[in-house]
Amino acid sequence: GGVAGSGYRVAPTTLLSPGQAESRVVKRRTMTRRRVATSLCDPRVWALTAAVLATVANTNEPFAASPTMTPTPPSVLPQPERLVAIGDLHGDLSQARRALRLAGVLHASNDEWVGGESVVVQVGDQVDRGDDELGVLALLQELKGQAEEAGGGLHVLVGNHEIMSAQGNARYATEGAMRKFAQWAKVCQHKGLLPPGVAKQNHCQLYTQPGPLSCPEGDTQCFQQVERMAPYVRARFLALRAGGPIAKDLLAPHRSAALVVGSTAFVHGGMLKAEHLDGYGKADATPAEALTAMNLDMSDFLAGKKGQRLPEVAGYRGILWNRALSGAADVDKQTCAMLRETLQALPGKPARMVVGHTVQPGGKVSSSCDGAIWRIDIGLSSGVLGSAPQVLEVKADGTVRVLSETPDACSADAEQCAGQAAGGSDWLAGPSVVQRWVAGALG
Repeated sequence: GGVAGSGYRVAPTTLLSPGQAESRVVKRRTMTRRRVATSLCDPRVWALTAAVLATVANTNEPFAASPTMTPTPPSVLPQPERLVAIGDLHGDLSQARRALRLAGVLHASNDEWVGGESVVVQVGDQVDRGDDELGVLALLQELKGQAEEAGGGLHVLVGNHEIMSAQGNARYATEGAMRKFAQWAKVCQHKGLLPPGVAKQNHCQLYTQPGPLSCPEGDTQCFQQVERMAPYVRARFLALRAGGPIAKDLLAPHRSAALVVGSTAFVHGGMLKAEHLDGYGKADATPAEALTAMNLDMSDFLAGKKGQRLPEVAGYRGILWNRALSGAADVDKQTCAMLRETLQALPGKPARMVVGHTVQPGGKVSSSCDGAIWRIDIGLSSGVLGSAPQVLEVKADGTVRVLSETPDACSADAEQCAGQAAGGSDWLAGPSVVQRWVAGALG
């Protein structure tokens, strides 16, 4: 039963017929092919392979770092023939796709732009409350490039949740999102050695830092924060914090704080001339200059040029947090007058402002001030209300309508949409704990 002194056991020999031997060989080959095929689909295998190859090559930089991007987010754009606004997405890739398809710009089965020259504006809050933050960010960025090639556009604003993440505040991030970031960082630090399909599947186009994610050299506070974190939490913190690769290379160059597109102004929370525009950046700043200064300040903060010091535009009294226009209740006459003054002062004197930030009653788009304000945060994400998608369409001739997957009474008639908001006080005063939590905590 063995080789004397060797320590190894020898299995008894079994004689096989030629047919049995051939059958076993075929079976073993089939099992081997299955294992190989399974391994090729496993990003962990590619991560290990890339790490080994990087070591063999004796280099700590397995791929070239992406060049620093310097574009500035836009402040004013011309009126397109067709403009569509989409509300808060909060880490729900499936719901984001539904909204984009409802807008008529996303292919029915592929992540392809089919909107032609349409222009889409998403009003911020892509992160938090959902597990698919990376998927949402990657989809929007991919469609942005495709839209530009087709003569259209996809513009994404900064929301208060992007700013919270840039400050290292992850109180609304899900464990699922954090673990996906951890896997993303593990795989994509070797993205230059991965097959294109595997890299795209893991959203490695968002990974622009050579080598592992880390704190900036000399940033003691960052190192101390990371040291206190669970390992699976660290990648998201490092990627989204101000100066991190996603904040610096994706958000800073491509996310406006406020944007005017023809006859429509867009901002996440709300913007009023006296409170936010007058004197911003310099005492005698015009509203147009203030708008540009806000976007530059936001971009510099996200890029890490201001350290962790929050600019005025992103502060709690700023345009990302303001609820005077985005709240669930109807807007009072005085605030409506201030809104109209603001619109008249902005470049092109837009006819309306579109905001997100606060979930609207019943998960429906609402309007107030005779159509001068439209509120499109409907709690779309399954991490909020999981509402059926609605988007706002604005035509060049001034026609405004709400698009729904099913017919809805709220259309171009501002009074009908305002009626939804008018019922907001009853909705908020109801007995539902969930509804009261939504009213006070979401946005």
